[in-house]
Amino acid sequence: MTNSTKASLLLALILVVAGAWRLLLWAQPLHYPANDELEYIQVARDLVAGRGWSFYESWRWLRAPLYPLWLAASLWWADGDLHRAALPNLALSLLLVLLIYRLARELSPTASRRPALIAAALAAILQTYATFASLYMSETLFSTLFTAGLLCLAAWRRRGGLGLIILAGLCFGLACLTRSAAQIFLPLVALWLIWWRVRQIQSKKLTETAMNWRWSAGFSRLKPALQRVPRRVEQFGATFQTASKALVPIFMPALVLMLTVVVVIAPWSLRNCRAYGACILIETGGAYNLWAFYEPRESLDEIHQILEAIPNPVDRASEARMRGMERLREDPLMLLRRIPDQWNNLWLVKPIQDRFLLPNDYSDPPPILFITALILDDLLYLLILAAAPFGLLLALQRRDGFALLLALWVVAFCAAGVLTHTEGRYRHFFFMILIALAGLAYDTLLRRVRWSPLPVLLSLALLLPALLPAIYYYPWDWMQRGVVRSIQRELGDRHAAAGRTEQAAQAYYAAVAADPTPDGWLALGNLARRNGNLTAAERYYRFAYTERPPYVASSALLGDLLREQGRDEEARFAFRGTYLREQQMIDWSYLMLTPAPRSYVDVGNGLDLGYLGGFYPAEVLDEVTSRWSSGRASLRLSAPASVPKADRLILQMHIAAPRPDATPVPLEVCRAAHCTKITLEASWRTVSMLIPNEGDTITLRSPTFSAPDRRDLGVILDWARLIPMYP
Repeated sequence: MTNSTKASLLLALILVVAGAWRLLLWAQPLHYPANDELEYIQVARDLVAGRGWSFYESWRWLRAPLYPLWLAASLWWADGDLHRAALPNLALSLLLVLLIYRLARELSPTASRRPALIAAALAAILQTYATFASLYMSETLFSTLFTAGLLCLAAWRRRGGLGLIILAGLCFGLACLTRSAAQIFLPLVALWLIWWRVRQIQSKKLTETAMNWRWSAGFSRLKPALQRVPRRVEQFGATFQTASKALVPIFMPALVLMLTVVVVIAPWSLRNCRAYGACILIETGGAYNLWAFYEPRESLDEIHQILEAIPNPVDRASEARMRGMERLREDPLMLLRRIPDQWNNLWLVKPIQDRFLLPNDYSDPPPILFITALILDDLLYLLILAAAPFGLLLALQRRDGFALLLALWVVAFCAAGVLTHTEGRYRHFFFMILIALAGLAYDTLLRRVRWSPLPVLLSLALLLPALLPAIYYYPWDWMQRGVVRSIQRELGDRHAAAGRTEQAAQAYYAAVAADPTPDGWLALGNLARRNGNLTAAERYYRFAYTERPPYVASSALLGDLLREQGRDEEARFAFRGTYLREQQMIDWSYLMLTPAPRSYVDVGNGLDLGYLGGFYPAEVLDEVTSRWSSGRASLRLSAPASVPKADRLILQMHIAAPRPDATPVPLEVCRAAHCTKITLEASWRTVSMLIPNEGDTITLRSPTFSAPDRRDLGVILDWARLIPMYP
């Protein structure tokens, strides 16, 4: 087997591991969207529903369009299923691993594939990349497009051809439409292309001149100095004439690249000009940052209220820019004073929501995933960061300028970031470069190459400003508490699964003692409930509620327990929670609760939570308390346990489907593989149909219409019940 075949097999294995790792994280229960995800999801749903970009008529900024379009296409492909809509992003994440492999190959000063394989392995197992594959965020799409553009430039450097320049411009233009930060790279790329072409021409001319110079050098000593001067003037004139003729090939690649980027971005910019009466190139986030993050006198809530009251994104951006510049003129030193904090923010490790795929912001990560995150996320990040400067010096040994271009992007992005706004996740904008460079460094370590003192000192000078904040500000206390909590929780889960109740309780108590989180108390409550100690279960659930009153899990589990005991009013109060949106309670309860089987559900009465999914908060229509469904909704109903099992059941529903245009609405009702289609109208009616007595999930599918409040409404349901049918 040749080395090339072995490398290809190893790369295939790395991609398989990367895919399995990403699918494992994706297969967890659907996480609760946080940060920019909420905005992206709403805009994507608007696009699918035909509402266009109406979201930004009242939002605080205008966002770059490509990722919302990507997510909208994913939602359309997944038939509106948000969980499955993450799969195209997961495929992009796999492609990114392959692109990082290619990037490391382009940077490697040797012909060996080992640096590229190391880089691909780092990208494959890095938990940050695996997690972001399932997040509804733009970082994975940006990283893929930007890396593809870099690889096009690397290929052009070897082979030439304007086709590769056009492809690079296409990738960079799309990257700009994903995150506009890529704009600052375009002038650097243009200058690099010009410099590279001049270098190519000079290299060719110097080779020819060196041969001529050796031939004429011996004769020049025999001639007077005055005779040599005109000759050199003549040579200079010829060189200048040659250079003039070379201007077109020198500038052509840069011009083609910039023109391609303009062509890619122009449709969105022109759309903005027509829609808002003034032009916005891509987005207005920069204006927002200038006001919101430059020590404003107003709170963020006040800033958001002011901006969201302005209907036009152009006027919004002008207001934000004016307020930010006013504050900056009042205190110009603020520009410099912010730099250390923004620099540190770029390199810090923070325990924020998008570190894990969690059903709620207050949820604890699964114990195993918390431990793996410390190794495959935090530790691996530090190892990549520590090795990247050494890899950069190795890549520069090729003297082909490509590594210099990548370094310029990292420097330019960091410089722009510290002057505006930075977060830890912004490392994604250049993480692919750090990973590729780290692959080179660790390959050198495996080859036991000795470094001279000067390169080591240079690498340390590049490394320490980033590494020291990452280590010094690392959340060590959070890590220690989390490790003990995770180990004890995992032990408790294993004991509970084996029926060792006392040992499980001891482990859960140890977890709560190490880190008193709501999920720790809920684990104790669930254990007590499974063992029939409902009094203790209620006490632990209330401890969890006290720990974090807005936590949906505490309210839902307490409400479910009280409902099971017949304490209906107390259950309704618990389900309402504290500072909880009803939609959040509906969604979480259906995904995470396992309520007692019921054959009848009164929809919208406050006790239906956990029995229905894909429905909206309760409302009153024609004096009937009910809920609207989305295009795909579910009911969790079971046949009465007190009667003999029947082969078939009768499903009855009190249901309606009002529409603004009063058109009839088709509804498909499915259970297992059996589906029934009916037609509904605006008036309430009771429908009955036969369904198999299999499983407990009933699916309702119907077309939707867009309500003024941005909801996509299907049918409206009052109650549903199952009746056994006997021969």
